[in-house]
Amino acid sequence: MPDIAFVKPALPRAGALVVPLAEDAALAGLARQADEATGGAISRGLEAAKFKGRKGQGATLWAPGAGLSKVVAIGLGKAADLAASGAEAAGGSVAGMIAQEREAVIAADGLTPRSPPRWPWVSR
Repeated sequence: MPDIAFVKPALPRAGALVVPLAEDAALAGLARQADEATGGAISRGLEAAKFKGRKGQGATLWAPGAGLSKVVAIGLGKAADLAASGAEAAGGSVAGMIAQEREAVIAADGLTPRSPPRWPWVSR
């Protein structure tokens, strides 16, 4: 069973970086820092893989530099349609890809939360 900790976003010293991206979103936050640390290898790799962030789309970039063994990008679909269940499904789909890593960080700090759903039976 992996140890899970919620910490201040920082690049892993070694291991994997998971980058959840909404459709056509640019790298932001920790993912952008990792791209800069790898000399742009992450953005070039995602472009070469034709990764657009479509729901369920994935790409694995091996040994991009900066001590990372791999970067696993997972598409979240359209940002306006993202719900907690979609984020959970995306996390579940990458769990096996990072299970053997000594350290793995999820670069979720670049995601922008959307407004809570408006339930028709609740008045505001």
